[in-house]
Amino acid sequence: MKTKIRETLHVYIPVRRLISCKKDIFLLPNKEYKLIIDYPLSKKAVFSIKTGKFGIGSNELMGRIGTFYEWIYQEDARTDGEKFGIWGHELSDLELGSIEINHKTKKIRLGIDS
Repeated sequence: MKTKIRETLHVYIPVRRLISCKKDIFLLPNKEYKLIIDYPLSKKAVFSIKTGKFGIGSNELMGRIGTFYEWIYQEDARTDGEKFGIWGHELSDLELGSIEINHKTKKIRLGIDS
């Protein structure tokens, strides 16, 4: 089976609901991807996602995205906005519009709407 180099999943889910989100796209097994979160941040956040022996499907990926956003907002509040510089939006304002995975570069980018 030939692996796609790029995949995109369009969803539109409030970020707070991602923790319990269950569609499937797939991160390849035994790889390390970089999740780039840059909205609504002044300083982007990059998280490492190790896929393990069986890879990661979209359910688990969206759960991790929700957890990472929760952590970003908590950390930014703890540092009085110094760590990421969140601007203009509460976490409850955000919706995940799309997930773009580049399997060649192992980078994941998000389309976040508010």
